[in-house]
Amino acid sequence: VRHEAVPSEGRIFVAAGRSHPLKNVETLKMAFVHLQQAYPDIELDVRSLPPDEHEARIRTAYAVVIPSVSEVSPNAAVDAIRFGKPFIMTSDTGVRERLAGAGIFVDTLDAEALRTAMEKLFDAEEYARASARVQAFRFSHSWEEVAKEFLAIIHTLCAS
Repeated sequence: VRHEAVPSEGRIFVAAGRSHPLKNVETLKMAFVHLQQAYPDIELDVRSLPPDEHEARIRTAYAVVIPSVSEVSPNAAVDAIRFGKPFIMTSDTGVRERLAGAGIFVDTLDAEALRTAMEKLFDAEEYARASARVQAFRFSHSWEEVAKEFLAIIHTLCAS
């Protein structure tokens, strides 16, 4: 369910997820420290919150950053799309083709690439374009389509 995009309450980047080395939060923090030296008004919110509080935080965020090394099913990207917020995530994701055009994809192991992607969003025109891409993004994958995909896999396995 999409929600109407609301203006951000400052330049707050949200990057929430489980505490795990694959989530790559340390690289993001390193990139952010360098970025904050040039832009002292920016904030990074990496807290783990209950779902309702997390959604409220995304609703008023500036952008969402998903620094994970790999993302198979990026719920954070889906949340960003639901709330019309630009998002930055790893190029190494199983849904890049489906999300093509909606987000900014970078090598999240590269702190400089993360910093550059976040800094690009400080340009008003670039931010407006990134927001428009997210808000225009549409993807539908019905249960009927999912069932057909499973049946095709089962058929292929049984034929082997």
